[in-house]
Order: sequence, then C-alpha cells, then structure tokens
Amino acid sequence: MLKNRTNILSAKIKKVVKKSPNNQSQIKQAYELVAKDLLTNLKKGKDGAKIKLGDLGTFQKKLSRVTNSFGVYRYYRINFSASSLLKKELDK
Repeated sequence: MLKNRTNILSAKIKKVVKKSPNNQSQIKQAYELVAKDLLTNLKKGKDGAKIKLGDLGTFQKKLSRVTNSFGVYRYYRINFSASSLLKKELDK
C-alpha cells in the first residue's frame, strides 16, 4: 500500500527548474520592475483608482478617515481583489 502511494506521488512531481545566477538576477529585476510600476501607479492614482495586475487581480486605492479627540487622520487603504482565475488556481 505504501509503495503505491509513493508511485502516485512521484508521478505527480514535476521537473524542478535549476536556478542559475542569471535566472535569479532576471527574476529579481522583474520583481523590482513590477514593484516600481505598481508604486508609481498607486502614487498617481486618485481615490477609488483600480490598478489591474495582469490576470491575477486588481488593486484599489481608497481614502479612509479616522476621527478621535485629537483630530481627523486621513490615510489610503490598498485593497487587492483576486481574479476568478487566481482563486481557482489557489483552490487546487
């Protein structure tokens, strides 16, 4: 019984991609580019602006206010809504 389980698991394991130094630097550059672009769009976006991140989902910038005895504080909230495609992949 244990042998069959091992065979099933090994059949599902995909080929592992070896990470080379060049590949790691390309991934790092891509990550920095996406982060910089997202930050730029969030800064330029107005209240309620939606920023689409490919097929993954959207970010939305919202202005929020908190009132207390010292005054009113305003800040921006960033919400992320996952797309249905991303939700399906995460549920697998």
